Amino acid sequence: MEVIRRVCDRVAVLADGRIVEIGSVADLFLHPQHPATRRLVFEAEQINEQEQEQNLSRVAGHPVLRLTFRGEATYEPLLGAIARETGVDYSILSGRIDRIKGVAYGQLTLALVGGNVPAALQRFSANNVHIEKLS
Repeated sequence: MEVIRRVCDRVAVLADGRIVEIGSVADLFLHPQHPATRRLVFEAEQINEQEQEQNLSRVAGHPVLRLTFRGEATYEPLLGAIARETGVDYSILSGRIDRIKGVAYGQLTLALVGGNVPAALQRFSANNVHIEKLS
């Protein structure tokens, strides 16, 4: 999987002899859609789904998001700026910074607490941060 991350531009995922997902390496690694792709990515990145579920249960009642930053946005101090502007606090449930084909990315799983959550989401979107709602 590491060779695919460093060398390939596009990738296809097969399950039961059929292509179940195809796209850019970054999109498939950062936002897997099909269960087979999710299993491959989670295994390669040593993500424990049970631990993720336990983390989500600890912040029940609050919106939980996975934010993906790419390129230079990975290193920008967006969380602090958006927290100050919108009054939203964050509980960080997991996160990582890495590279795919030499391009930096960061992924954070956060629970948003208080403040103006819609305004925070708008600010993230305006800064080209991909938002995936987990709960």
